[in-house]
Amino acid sequence: MTYLRPGTTGQVQVAARLRTRGEHLTVCEADVEQDGRALVHAVATFALLHS
Repeated sequence: MTYLRPGTTGQVQVAARLRTRGEHLTVCEADVEQDGRALVHAVATFALLHS
């Protein structure tokens, strides 16, 4: 998670997306904006365990 700038009181917009889905790994990404300005960028990697 990368904090780009502080937000203020009020509404924020969040856009999340599935970036890559492979056989063993999935990568998701999200951005948080307020008044058209980027506040946070996050990337998460998940291991897919098969039993």
